[in-house]
This record gives sequence, C-alpha cells and structure tokens, in this order.
Amino acid sequence: QGRRHEVLGLFALAGTILTGLALFSYDAREVDNAIGFVGQSIASVLAAGFGVAAWFVPLELALLTVRLFRRSRSGPGRASWGLARLASTVVVVLVGCAMVHLAMPAEEVMGGHLPGGLLGEVLGELMRSLFGLVGAFVVGLTMLLVTLVLRTSLSVVGVGRQVAGAAWRGGEKAKEGLGQVASALREA
Repeated sequence: QGRRHEVLGLFALAGTILTGLALFSYDAREVDNAIGFVGQSIASVLAAGFGVAAWFVPLELALLTVRLFRRSRSGPGRASWGLARLASTVVVVLVGCAMVHLAMPAEEVMGGHLPGGLLGEVLGELMRSLFGLVGAFVVGLTMLLVTLVLRTSLSVVGVGRQVAGAAWRGGEKAKEGLGQVASALREA
C-alpha cells in the first residue's frame, strides 16, 4: 500500500509541476507555453473558467502530493474526509471566483481573461443581484470562513480573541505612551 501512495504521489507531483508551469507561462495573447500545446490548452480552460482562482488547481495538487508522500492510509471514514476536502475546495474556488469578480469587475488577467473567470462572473453577478455588492461580500466571506473552519483546525472565535487581546494590549501601550507624552509636556 505504501508503494501505491508513493507512485500516486509522483503522478500528483508531476501534475502539480506541469499545471503550475502551464499557468505561470500562460498568456492568452501568446501561443507559446512552457508545457507546449497541452499546457496552453489546460491553462486556457482554467483561466477562462476560474480566472486567478485557477491557481487553486496546482495548490490542491501540491497538498495532495504531500498527503500521498506521507502515506496517509485510507481507513474507515477517511474516504468521506477526502470527499469533504473536495467539496470544500469547490466551495472555496467558486465563492473565491465570485468575490474576485466583484472586487475587480473591469480588470483583465492572464492576457485578457476575467479575474474571476466565467464562473466568477455568473456567480458574482447572481450574488450581487440577490444581496447587493456589500451583501454579496458579506455572504461570500461568511461562506469562505465557514468552509475554512470546517476544513482546518482554525477557530474564528480563537482568532477573534487573539486579535481582541492584541488590540487591548496595543491600546494599553498607547495609553501609557500618551500618558508619558502628557507628563513630558506638563514638565516642559
């Protein structure tokens, strides 16, 4: 079983490198691509569909490569974890595409593509029509945070507490510093 993971890891590594290089060297105005015709075609489909979110493909392939090389064995319940990871990646990519489109509606990337791709344009405009621009960002950010919490060990509450604690400590230091400045001004 370990050798199977190693072989699959090598294929995933090759896919990571090839997809990454295809996207890195892609420009819709050019016909040259570091990975040739296949790389140009793959990058063109990814850029047209997902815009800058196309970079999630080599990122997810790299994460898969690491998991395979670590020989993470599939036991009972592990298959659903893989399915959950796939579903969360789809949510992140689609919502990310929509938010990139909403944030950069008049921009072009990768030689003439929409920043969120065609999917981002459709989903972004749907979200804007339902919730307005600000509401679309609130809904999108909420969906991304929920997905992040479900996919990782991150706790939004924990991060909020850390930020609040840092802000409180910063406020205390600022208060102390202003007190020293006021004292110095009184003495002068």
